Amino acid sequence: MTNDSNMNAESTAELRESVQSAYSGKGTDYDTIRSDDAGNRLTAYDLSIVKAMLPFASTDDAMNLEVGCGTGRFTIPLLEMGFRTTATDINESLLSSLREKVASSKVFQENCIVRVENGFELSLGDGDVDGLLCVHVIGRFESDADQLALLKEFSRVLKPGGKLLFNFSNKSSMLYGKRYRNHLIAYDTIMGQLPSLGFSVVSTRGKWIVNGTLLRKVPSFLRPVVLGVDSLMQTILSSRSWDVFVLAQKDKRNLFTAPRSLVTVASNGDGLRESGKP
Repeated sequence: MTNDSNMNAESTAELRESVQSAYSGKGTDYDTIRSDDAGNRLTAYDLSIVKAMLPFASTDDAMNLEVGCGTGRFTIPLLEMGFRTTATDINESLLSSLREKVASSKVFQENCIVRVENGFELSLGDGDVDGLLCVHVIGRFESDADQLALLKEFSRVLKPGGKLLFNFSNKSSMLYGKRYRNHLIAYDTIMGQLPSLGFSVVSTRGKWIVNGTLLRKVPSFLRPVVLGVDSLMQTILSSRSWDVFVLAQKDKRNLFTAPRSLVTVASNGDGLRESGKP
């Protein structure tokens, strides 16, 4: 059993390092890849979902955390809306690009802290965080165990009543579930684990057809049509959509303090606060 445990630990470490390596390039290169018309439209579309689901609150002293912020694809637009946040990523190469963007505005500098963090072992204490945002990160990891381990760590650092907004790639998708094998986790698996991690689901939305590959294949004049159709379907049976966004609340009765060991899978205040608002 000890040898098996060691092998599993080594395999887990290798998989996590491979994800980090895949996103270890220069931040400018990362931004360039997503700077074409399709990339800009996709980012704007994802941001519209995030904005629609983000909980708003009034106090300016909240501890809001973004895990896997990269070069600030979502960080900067939220800062422009007046949010205060600590933006984190495991790759310094990406954060250096974000730091340059934050340095361009005094308001950004006042409202944003940028630092390196490992999402699986955050340096924060139990219950330190009011709101946590993690978009397009969980689905980067191939195993259910790793995806649930991230959620477990998020539960540890969130205060009772705190909010978590994240997304995942759904193995139960009617359209992409059988086509894309890696990085997917079944809707029932992840939703079934959330209560045991101390979360209750507040709301969900799902992208049914939109992804970067599709948007780049269709003519530019049809992209607004594709996005419009997908937008109409967001709240319809998200359990069968392919990219599921989840807003969850940490159970006020259950401060999750279990160890950071991986979750076993059978078959991954009042939330994000907007400053300056009454």
